[in-house]
Amino acid sequence: MILSIEDLTVSHGENTIVDNVSLTIGKGEWVALVGQSGSGKTMLSQAVGQMLGPNLKASGSVVYQDQNLLQLSNQEIKQLRGKAISYIFQDYHGSFTPFMTISQHMDEYLQTHGVKGKAQRETMMREALLSVGLDDSFTKRYPFQLSGGQLQRASIAIALLLEPDVLIADEATTGFG
Repeated sequence: MILSIEDLTVSHGENTIVDNVSLTIGKGEWVALVGQSGSGKTMLSQAVGQMLGPNLKASGSVVYQDQNLLQLSNQEIKQLRGKAISYIFQDYHGSFTPFMTISQHMDEYLQTHGVKGKAQRETMMREALLSVGLDDSFTKRYPFQLSGGQLQRASIAIALLLEPDVLIADEATTGFG
C-alpha cells in the first residue's frame, strides 16, 4: 500500500462536502474517481495534500509511509508535495507565471525540492519534456506561446520531474491535444 484514505470527510462548518471516503492505492496502481461535477473529487484530492481552502476542514486519515498527512505541519507537508506526492491541476493555465519560461518554471521547481546541480536539472527537464512529447525548444517558450495541449503537457512534465510515488491528476487530460 502506498496511500490509504480512511473515512475522509471534508466539511464547511456544519455542511459535509465529502462524506467518509475510504480507498487504498497500491504501488503501481491507477485509481480513477468518477462522479458528476461538484461531487467532491477535487476536494478529496486537495485534502490529501492539505490544500483545502481556509474555511474547509478535513477529518479521517490519509496515510502515506506510516504518516497521517492530515496531522503534518505545513512545513512537513510541503516537503512531501511535489516530491513524493505530485499534482496535475485541472487549471493548468493558472499553474504558470506568464513572464517565466517553461525552463524557469521547471528549474525553480527542481531547486525548491533540493536538486542542486544545474546540469542535472537541465537533463531532468529535457527528459521530462520528451516523456510528454515536447522537445527542447519548449524550454525557451513562455506559457502564452504554447497551445492549450502543449501547456497541459508541460504541466504534466513538471508533475513527473521528481518521479513521485503518488501522482494525483484532477481532470489532467481534459482537452488533451
